[in-house]
Amino acid sequence: VAENRSTEVLALNWDRPGGIASPRVSGETRCGHARLRRAGQALAAEAAGHLQGKRMVAIAALGDDTTDVTRIAIERIFFASAGRATFADAAERSAFRERWLGRYLDHDGAHVFLARDLDGAVAGYLVGCLDDPARSARFGDISYYSGFSDLTERYPAYLHINLDPAWRSQGIGGRLIDAFSQQAAEAGAPGVHVVTGAEARNVGFY
Repeated sequence: VAENRSTEVLALNWDRPGGIASPRVSGETRCGHARLRRAGQALAAEAAGHLQGKRMVAIAALGDDTTDVTRIAIERIFFASAGRATFADAAERSAFRERWLGRYLDHDGAHVFLARDLDGAVAGYLVGCLDDPARSARFGDISYYSGFSDLTERYPAYLHINLDPAWRSQGIGGRLIDAFSQQAAEAGAPGVHVVTGAEARNVGFY
């Protein structure tokens, strides 16, 4: 925990068990097919319940999509979710964007993931980084990392994620984190950390 007591650190470790339990099917052969059918019906009903009223989105890496349309869509979501609506001037607004979004788009594009609806509109995004920010000079402007550098050494990868308000509470954020987490694990990162305020809306989400 940093010196500022309103800041908390949450760490995600690959080794933590989890996932959705699968029904166990056993018994004599003559009962097997019936039980498999019932198990399948139960899972289908459960899935339908989760999806009811939810719209479809696709999760994919940003890739080579550097079009102005995509950047503008990401920035719109960023500022709508930023927690501050006013800036002293355009320079302060630009610096805020660069600190929490711009440098990731420009230098960590391989770790950017988008959620798009069926029409291709951006519903949310995740920008990630595999470098330990407490030990990387390019993040020297974020002073609080020195307060828990022992944790960032163990969980160096991290992310910033935002969704369009109309797309929240539909499981999309979790899917974006899954995509980045898998990529980070495959790259050899031992874990991911996130930093948020103790009273922030996203505490429950993480």
